[in-house]
Amino acid sequence: MILLKRDINQKERFIAAPTLFSENINMSTTPFKPGVIVQTDVRLLRVAAGMTQERAAERFNLSLRVWQLKEAAKNPALFSQGEYELLLLLAGKHPHFELTPR
Repeated sequence: MILLKRDINQKERFIAAPTLFSENINMSTTPFKPGVIVQTDVRLLRVAAGMTQERAAERFNLSLRVWQLKEAAKNPALFSQGEYELLLLLAGKHPHFELTPR
């Protein structure tokens, strides 16, 4: 659990925020990292992550057919922001973050 400090009407208020991180985050010194624009390079990212279509569909909790639609060359189904950023992380191509072993 992380406590986020927010200054509301010059009164300090702490908000409990669940997290998977063990360290505290200082919101005033943490630089803002904008979201990544969702692209249609899903197949290239999947291959870079070393996954088959079946494994990727399982990892994202999708049916194989839905995954294939997301990879389609014509009229691909769009990924959500979170799905796309996770795929970027798995492929090692995220512009702001990288996965590291524990």
